[in-house]
Amino acid sequence: MLFNRNASGSEELFTITGSFSAGSDFGTIAPELDDAMRTVGSIVGHGVVAMAEKDYETGHCGGLVAAVQLPVALLAILRQSQSSLVTHGDRGRKILLDADEKIPFEWMIDRDERAQLDRYYRALDALWAFIEASDDEDLKKAASHRLLDESIVKSVEDFENVYPIDGSRYVFHMFLGLVVESQGQLKRLVGPDVWSRVLSGRGTELRRASERFVVLSAVSKAARRWSLAVLPLSVARRFSPSYQGNVESSAASREEMTAYAAEMDRQIDEARQEVLAEMAAADNPYDGYDPLPINDRSKKYFTVQ
Repeated sequence: MLFNRNASGSEELFTITGSFSAGSDFGTIAPELDDAMRTVGSIVGHGVVAMAEKDYETGHCGGLVAAVQLPVALLAILRQSQSSLVTHGDRGRKILLDADEKIPFEWMIDRDERAQLDRYYRALDALWAFIEASDDEDLKKAASHRLLDESIVKSVEDFENVYPIDGSRYVFHMFLGLVVESQGQLKRLVGPDVWSRVLSGRGTELRRASERFVVLSAVSKAARRWSLAVLPLSVARRFSPSYQGNVESSAASREEMTAYAAEMDRQIDEARQEVLAEMAAADNPYDGYDPLPINDRSKKYFTVQ
């Protein structure tokens, strides 16, 4: 467990997040903390969470412990608040309020949950940044880098050269699966020989055109497959100017998403044509060749090639 040293878990959660009552019973949130640890582990690597847990239990509460504790705590608090709007007893469900309290409107709850989610996403971004900046090779090996090793898009900066994601490392790693999937399409399009040149040609026009194709394809797939609620609000808004992120019904309309997908398809086709053009130029042995030979007027002959 990453919390509750000396039976002071509630105080720890208040110190870490500022949004959990220090006087609350820690036992009510302990199951959510366990589940949140598994969720964060599935995102950054279970080995990373295990290393942080070991450091915490041995008293070495350095940067890794703090970096892992924050997203775990925020996610657990969010999940607990979602399930505690009503109480459950022998006589059914009830709402318990003090005399000077009122039940919040549904839109208030939706907005608060979105704000908590965005704070959780920022905490994940900070955790990824800590891992990337660390000199601990064991920590980096424990992180989930399998898809990154397969991807031709190696960093948030490379991704944002094509499509902005507000610098979010969480979103970047979330998109990696779709990027690798799109690479398979590109490899079938250009063939294994050209694909090997793409992999080895970092910084070339062929590589840049290939990166544009796979990033745009990944974004298009996300728009068609995912609920925008899984993305931070700053990124989700890029899919439609009308998206507010408060409730599912306020997300982009079907017409807006259809128009967005059509525009993405147009950009993907442009990127595909760029790849094919760069491939053709690389395969043309006469590219840059001057067909006019150098001749001497004093001689009675001319040369041809």
